This record gives sequence, structure tokens and C-alpha cells, in this order.
Amino acid sequence: MPTIMNPKLEVTPVPDQPPFSARRLVSVTYELEIGEGDVLLGESVIERAVVRSRDLHDAPVGPTPLRLEVDRSDLKAAPGIVKRRLCFTVNRTELDVERDWWRTGNGGEIEAIAELPDHLVAEVALIVHDDVVAEATTPVLTGSWGALGAD
Repeated sequence: MPTIMNPKLEVTPVPDQPPFSARRLVSVTYELEIGEGDVLLGESVIERAVVRSRDLHDAPVGPTPLRLEVDRSDLKAAPGIVKRRLCFTVNRTELDVERDWWRTGNGGEIEAIAELPDHLVAEVALIVHDDVVAEATTPVLTGSWGALGAD
């Protein structure tokens, strides 16, 4: 059976856009190892990455549920180790899954008090004929992506 190794989740500014842009590139990378004689050789494989919020119980509020999903079906199983990357762009506020703290100033304006760090993970699954044949979860990625974020 195939093996998913070194799964990693990254959130970066979108290339060719200003760094202060509201868009972020979400990338899930991993290495896929398929052995000689594996029953999956020559099969079409669907790669699925699902990005979710993770509650580390480190804030006074829990995270908002998040589910960002991307599927790709251009992988043909072949022996060896191959690096894979699934990515998509989102508005950075979609990644801001913990509610921030705000107050009203003397003039009625909204003032930010704190931007809570948000924790995300990605679950990677390989699917053949509707069966999950390999799964992995990335380490937790902690960032601050909302209006006050300094990712």
C-alpha cells in the first residue's frame, strides 16, 4: 500500500500580489511512496486535502469549525517516491477561526483588543475506487490571519 510521508501545511501570501493582500495561498505538500508490485500501480488516485481548525484549548473561546477541501485526480500510481502539492487560494479571514476581541472607543468606533492565534491542520487522503488507501495529518500550523493578523 502507498505511504504518505512528511505532510506539511503552509499559508503564504499569493505570489504576484502585494504582501498586504487579503488573499492567501494554502498549500498541502507531502511525499508519496509506492512500492514495486503495489496493487495500486496504474490506478487513478484521487488526492484529497481537507484543512480544519484545531482546538488546542489555549484561548477563552473555541475555534469556529472550518472545512476547506480540495480534490485532485491527475495522479497515476507508479513505483517510487514523488513529491505532491495541493493548493488553493482563500481570503485570509476564512483562516481566522478564533474570534478576535474588539471594543467600542469613545467615538463609537471599533477598536481591536487582540488577535488570537489560530490553529489549523490538513488531513490528506488518497482514494481509489471510493476506498481510502492512505491517510496522514499535518502538524498543527499556528498563525494569525484575520484583520490584525501578522502572518
